Amino acid sequence: MFIIRNLDAHHKITIHPAFELTTTGNIQEDITSNIASLTRIVEAVIREHPEQWWWVHRRFKRARNIRTGESLFPKHS
Repeated sequence: MFIIRNLDAHHKITIHPAFELTTTGNIQEDITSNIASLTRIVEAVIREHPEQWWWVHRRFKRARNIRTGESLFPKHS
């Protein structure tokens, strides 16, 4: 479900079909597959309404650059 604010300050609620989890018995593969599928749904809505999204929370505080190993979110001094 997503809520989008219209230009007239009203909101439109869109309810998507229920998400069916993939369950193959391989837990790690299922987790990866399900997260990727959910991410595609969220990304599609963000692409339709990019002006509605502003992520300010450092969600992945421990994320590292795969090439250098440096933190993607260095602490501010």
